[in-house]
Amino acid sequence: MSYRTNSSPVDQFVINSKLLCIARCTHQISTCNIVVFDRLASPSCKMFNEAFVAGNLVASATGIIVNFNRFYADEVTTVATTTSTTTTTTTTKTTTTTTTTKTTTTTTTTKTTTTTTTTKTTTTTTKTTTTVTVLLSLSGVQLNLNPNSLPNGWSLCYNATYSSSMTSLDISTILSSCNQAKLLLGCREVNNETLAVAAMGNRADVLYDCNTTSSCTHVANGVGWYFSDSYSWGFVNGSDTVSRSSCDTQNTNAEYRLCWHTKANGGYRCGATTNTGSSWMKVIYHSN
Repeated sequence: MSYRTNSSPVDQFVINSKLLCIARCTHQISTCNIVVFDRLASPSCKMFNEAFVAGNLVASATGIIVNFNRFYADEVTTVATTTSTTTTTTTTKTTTTTTTTKTTTTTTTTKTTTTTTTTKTTTTTTKTTTTVTVLLSLSGVQLNLNPNSLPNGWSLCYNATYSSSMTSLDISTILSSCNQAKLLLGCREVNNETLAVAAMGNRADVLYDCNTTSSCTHVANGVGWYFSDSYSWGFVNGSDTVSRSSCDTQNTNAEYRLCWHTKANGGYRCGATTNTGSSWMKVIYHSN
């Protein structure tokens, strides 16, 4: 607060007198009942009650403040001493609160499992072979058999003269050609189609391996069979005995016997005829 230097002497007197009265009052209030204040006069002691005195003291102090403000106080907040000016700067501190919002993003990964089922289709091709099943129409050893009288399905798969030798290799080739389930062995003269001696049987029976056993036969379909691809191959009627050395040399029921050497020899017998050569034929038929 600053004081104006152009205030009138009267104003200054009033203020000064009131200040003086307050100072006095603080002393006189202990001896006077009340101090009466007047703008132009000094306070005078009067006897009043204590409440009245307190009221007047407050009123006088308030009046001093009012008069002081009216006559001497500037309405600025600058205090001037000679030419010096003090400026009071109020700094307003602004606090900025930054709120950080943390956003958590939850990513849900869905794993899709694709199951691929591979169906393997296997195509089975069934080859159907139509075969004519031929029963063994003839049982036992046959004499003077016309091959044209054989049932349908039978066919010639081998023929050669008795002078042609047979080895194990030849036998293998012959059996590759005569590869069906039923076989018929026979023999005849070169210029005669009629088979002098013949017999038929299932393949396994006709090829029953007796090796080099001289008396071995395997009886099936009324025929005694024997076979070896390195000794001899032939048959007898029923349960007749044989004497293989290497071919069968027995003479009982000789006309019902047939034997071929299979140890690189030609010959040997067609019925009762032995030591046959190029004038006689060995034949094989086969059928399923």
